Amino acid sequence: MEEAENNFKQAVKVSPAYTLGHYGLGRVYILQYGKEKDAVKHLKRAVSLDPNFAKGWFKLGLAELILGKYLDAFKSFKKAYEKDETIVESLYNIGVIYDLLGDEYMAFTYYRLYYRKVKELDILF
Repeated sequence: MEEAENNFKQAVKVSPAYTLGHYGLGRVYILQYGKEKDAVKHLKRAVSLDPNFAKGWFKLGLAELILGKYLDAFKSFKKAYEKDETIVESLYNIGVIYDLLGDEYMAFTYYRLYYRKVKELDILF
């Protein structure tokens, strides 16, 4: 993991506008305890460089969810799904956010929507 971090840091240093460099660094930081804020910083940079980068929005949502920034995470997961409807995990995570906020009805709604989309796309889980 240290090697990956160093490689992505170097990529971002050489090319600060390299979307995948910021995305990679953000992904590495999500996996490191205490680096979640750094993950958010780099993932936000990635999606600002490429607003249509659905996977970037999804990973940003994960980092925000880990930090307890539920409204930001909700928005990021929503963007991820809007950009790429095959990222159905976004729907599940929105359900989780509603669960955490105590809204059982909306949580159920999103869990059900997730389940339906998985069946529709014929995704095995």
